[in-house]
Amino acid sequence: MAQTKEISEDLRKRVAVAHQAGKGYKAISKEFGLHKSAVRQVVYKWRKFKTTVTLPRSPKQLKAFLTLANVNVHESAARRTLNNNGVHGRVGKRKQLLSKMNISANLQFAKDHVDKPDDYWRNV
Repeated sequence: MAQTKEISEDLRKRVAVAHQAGKGYKAISKEFGLHKSAVRQVVYKWRKFKTTVTLPRSPKQLKAFLTLANVNVHESAARRTLNNNGVHGRVGKRKQLLSKMNISANLQFAKDHVDKPDDYWRNV
């Protein structure tokens, strides 16, 4: 089975049905050719939202979804509500790994400058 970024809705439904039947993550994973964490995520979403459909992901999609239900909401209001509920529209920045040489250089710099007064650091 070719790996894609999103699992089809039909496959997600079959995973949820298999979980309801009492099968474990590992057995479902082998049966459908999915990674165990993907199965776990599908089951988590099914337990929390009682659905396997793809939910709106951005304020624009959420606004369009609500418009279909005859609810008029401004995009900024949707974004604010998502932020207040802990859903933020940003991704953590990846940090470059430090090599052993950089770690030792950073440590040496800290040891050399540990006794510098606060006035020194204000001018840096």
